[in-house]
Amino acid sequence: MQIDRLIKETRGAIDDVIPGRRRAGLPPILCGDFNAEALSDEIRFLSGFTIVDGTSTAYQDSWAVAGSEGPGYTNDWQINPYAAALNVHRKRIDYVFAGDPFLRVGSAGRVLSAEVVADVALTGIVASDHAGVMVDIVWPDRPD
Repeated sequence: MQIDRLIKETRGAIDDVIPGRRRAGLPPILCGDFNAEALSDEIRFLSGFTIVDGTSTAYQDSWAVAGSEGPGYTNDWQINPYAAALNVHRKRIDYVFAGDPFLRVGSAGRVLSAEVVADVALTGIVASDHAGVMVDIVWPDRPD
């Protein structure tokens, strides 16, 4: 809840919907290792599926919107020896959240695709117990 408050305070009125006008710019993007599964209260709050302390918000969970295939596990003991050593079940705990694309010029913020990456040890060594999440998000006014 605090991260959502901070994002809204930092961005100010840039994300406000004004009747009859399209919104410019890219919505906020929030990503990282949340160590929380999709049905947890904190992820449900960020995804707009629950209210916490009378507050709600809504970001797009990129995997839920456009995940390439499967459950999107980013912590998977079956393919990652570091995750296997933790002795925990397979889970999706890393996320890319994109803010609301509603009425944005050029469909800015629309999530086009999401895939789990860095989940295969090409050299025999994995960098982390987590895989990554790569997401394509529309950004029509991207600076050169």
